Amino acid sequence: MEKNFSVDRIVGNAPIQEKGRIILEQREIFDSQEFSELVDLERDKTAEEIRVIEEIDGELNADRQARDLPVLHILPKNIHIIPQDKWPNQGNNVNTDGLFDPKFECIMLKENWLSPIGFHHRMYHEMRHMQSFVTLQVDVIPLVEEERRNPITTHRLSLEYHRIGLMICERIIHRNFNTRSYFTEINEGLVEELAMRNTLLHVHDPVHAKEQETTRQALIYLEQHADEFNNILNRIEDIFYLEEYEIASQKNLRGHVFTYQNERLIFNTIIDKLYETNTEKFENREEVFQFFVDVADSESMLPLGRLIEETFGKGAFRRIGREEPIGQKLAFVNSL
Repeated sequence: MEKNFSVDRIVGNAPIQEKGRIILEQREIFDSQEFSELVDLERDKTAEEIRVIEEIDGELNADRQARDLPVLHILPKNIHIIPQDKWPNQGNNVNTDGLFDPKFECIMLKENWLSPIGFHHRMYHEMRHMQSFVTLQVDVIPLVEEERRNPITTHRLSLEYHRIGLMICERIIHRNFNTRSYFTEINEGLVEELAMRNTLLHVHDPVHAKEQETTRQALIYLEQHADEFNNILNRIEDIFYLEEYEIASQKNLRGHVFTYQNERLIFNTIIDKLYETNTEKFENREEVFQFFVDVADSESMLPLGRLIEETFGKGAFRRIGREEPIGQKLAFVNSL
């Protein structure tokens, strides 16, 4: 069984024929990937980058097949690499180094990694988002008088994403079309944990020998001068290798850092608390983790909602999912 594009489902109040048209358009977009806006922005991918994309695609689909899920081959043409100085810092692109856009069936990456393993990590994260359960929402929006261009046009169609993995967008249909997102932190925490696991499996591949040697030398020096580099040693669990360094002058000591630290903390805290309270349902913590993975890749989130409500009480599912400052979310999760 194989998927022809990333979208699994179309929801919304649009007529069924409009939804059918959108499905055909999504397949065409997935296949063509011809965007005039990107012609002057993106660069060609290197042979090594194509190898990494194909390697990750193979690993992701082997996992999907093992779980009886349809295969989705994400091709190099669905990845668009944009040099840092050309990255469009507007809209959803602000303060992000990459994103999966289901409407355009593609991944865009800002070229700011320092070495091949950094590219592998970032690539896996976004490709894993694209492999999650994806829903688009198509709605008919009434136009107010001043928005109408002619007497015949009284409505417009709106196409937005509704769900990516565990993240859900609730769209309020009226003139201003408000949006509320739920479970964004949990979704990013889960995907980054998966990206970390996969990346650490590849750190010692021969292609990364230079990074391995750089890290080995740097760690020896850091341990010998622990008093000078205490702050860096404390963060070493998040820096899985050091990419550039001038240790003696304490300049350019940089490593590739796993991202979404707070989101991972929220996600892992929930995993721990669910396992501690449900040892009769799960043999080990990893089973709880895999439960989240399976829900992120399936049509219904109800099993996750039931588990959380049965464990933490009525209303906990929506409370965990709602948008709020990260500090407040951390405090609430710790209080469960």
